[in-house]
Amino acid sequence: MIRTRVPARRLLAGGTIGALFAVSVLHLAAAAADDPGRNPATVVSVALGVAGLLTAGRATIVRCFESRLAIVLIGGATLLGVWLTHTIGAPGAAPVSWSGRDALLTVLAVGLSASWPATAAARTCGVRRP
Repeated sequence: MIRTRVPARRLLAGGTIGALFAVSVLHLAAAAADDPGRNPATVVSVALGVAGLLTAGRATIVRCFESRLAIVLIGGATLLGVWLTHTIGAPGAAPVSWSGRDALLTVLAVGLSASWPATAAARTCGVRRP
């Protein structure tokens, strides 16, 4: 049986990977502008940024269950981190006010967290895409 993929779902999966890349770059840019000794959330931001870049690369080459799961988990962790930083503050720090970067991170993180159905269409576990 020959299976065909729906181009719209493939486009959604590509957009999900693009959003993950954007979230990762925003995390790394925020971490570069902050001092890890003063703000412990910077270390978490670096970890999420690096994990996001690695996951985006993996999801571009082989879209398997682990990549899809990592995308959703990174989106959820980003959303939780932004929300906690603005409501109760990072450990040892007061809550911060919202900025445009935080709003963009929130929108992208919600999209990543809801991306499970969009990325399911383009599964090719162990097979490279042409």
